[in-house]
Amino acid sequence: MHFSTLGLAASFAATVLSLSTPSSHVLHEKCHAEPKKWVKLEPVAADARLPMRIGLAQSNIENGVGAQLLEEISHPAFPRYGQHLSGEEIVELFAPAVHAVDSVKAWLLSSGISGISQSSNKQWLQFDASTAEAEKLFRTKCHHYEHLHTGAKTVACEEYHLPAHLTQHVDYITPGLKLLAGGKVSSDVPSSARKAELEKRGFRTNAHTNSSGPVFGSQITAPLASLNKSAT
Repeated sequence: MHFSTLGLAASFAATVLSLSTPSSHVLHEKCHAEPKKWVKLEPVAADARLPMRIGLAQSNIENGVGAQLLEEISHPAFPRYGQHLSGEEIVELFAPAVHAVDSVKAWLLSSGISGISQSSNKQWLQFDASTAEAEKLFRTKCHHYEHLHTGAKTVACEEYHLPAHLTQHVDYITPGLKLLAGGKVSSDVPSSARKAELEKRGFRTNAHTNSSGPVFGSQITAPLASLNKSAT
């Protein structure tokens, strides 16, 4: 009986551990240096609503197809010079692969996330989630941060995780590491470069505006677009 009890206890402990740190999740981004101009404050309340954004990996970037096409239509040395692309054509050129979008959406839905939409430039999936939901989803902890010089406040995390099969489909999430300027993230890309990428995608990140903040009270029911119009 004694050994049976010990066996049950060990089995229960192993089960709890497997639920809290699922093997399917891997580290996606991590800040390896303390932010120089931001002060870490208290944790974000578990019931605060956060406007979450998942930046999807764009098509025709790594293979150079997009850059080559844009050069051909903008340089007089090429036969296609002057054949300008419409805004819609540019969106489609760099739009994430359909199967990538579907895979990320399927994960979110299976995790209990609802109200998922895709930005008009197709580069972001967006949804509202409580802090508790976001922390469970990304295996992270969210804190308030305040800028030393301006007093601007925002929400961020120091690291987060994604299911291993989705890492190739996701560039970044916000709230995430975007304010941790001066540090290095897990991919060894300077955060300044990631900040530039975020701004190219439609996010403006600076020390003078609050961003990715929690939403309380009557704002909880506000349309997602009104929480962060720049994401569209």
